[in-house]
Amino acid sequence: MSHRKWNSSITIITGEIASSNKIKQINWQNIIIGSASLVIYMGIHNLFLIIDYCKIYGKNNEIPVALIRWNTWEEQEELIGTIGTIATQVYDKNFGPPAIILVGPLVEIRAIIKYNYAKFK
Repeated sequence: MSHRKWNSSITIITGEIASSNKIKQINWQNIIIGSASLVIYMGIHNLFLIIDYCKIYGKNNEIPVALIRWNTWEEQEELIGTIGTIATQVYDKNFGPPAIILVGPLVEIRAIIKYNYAKFK
């Protein structure tokens, strides 16, 4: 999901490594500063840490975040928020894995694609 109107770059990364200690070894600073949008696979278990890194490395609280569980399945569920709200939303809704995390402008593209797909379905 990309479009030159919304993204200059997208980074795809795992949010969980075999050893949970290694999540801190990822160079989050370069990844977050160097990319307009993030796609994080398997990151729900480390969501709070990932959101903290986003804040530490300059993403403001208004940056959009989408969590999508069971993507492309009929049972697909979404939780849409911002850097500042998503952690509370996850806790309140008891939203768990499996899910992908989208951070940044590509969250807007997701809504446009979903709207257009529904229109022609």
